[in-house]
Amino acid sequence: MNTLINHTKLFNPYVCIDPSMSYDEMIFLKATKKMVAKKDFTGISSNLGITNSVQEGMELKTILTDTTMDTENMCAIFETDKFIRTENQKGCSMTVNIMPMTHTISFL
Repeated sequence: MNTLINHTKLFNPYVCIDPSMSYDEMIFLKATKKMVAKKDFTGISSNLGITNSVQEGMELKTILTDTTMDTENMCAIFETDKFIRTENQKGCSMTVNIMPMTHTISFL
């Protein structure tokens, strides 16, 4: 996501897999909103992947209104996507995929 926003013409297409948009009180989300308003994304396409890391059975509507840490990053990613789609009319084509949490990795 950082490269897409700050070095837009470096690659095409972009793949952003579960970016940490909520990190440090959403500082990168805020910076992204400022940068998107200034950039020309004509011809740029990206795929935004979101890991579904919430408890099984939780609906999207509930996730988007939840204020706990469990959903904070997912909400920030959805907010990023919504902002780019609604505020930026400069040609960025973004596809969003929600990836299921399929396994757990544990470190001993």
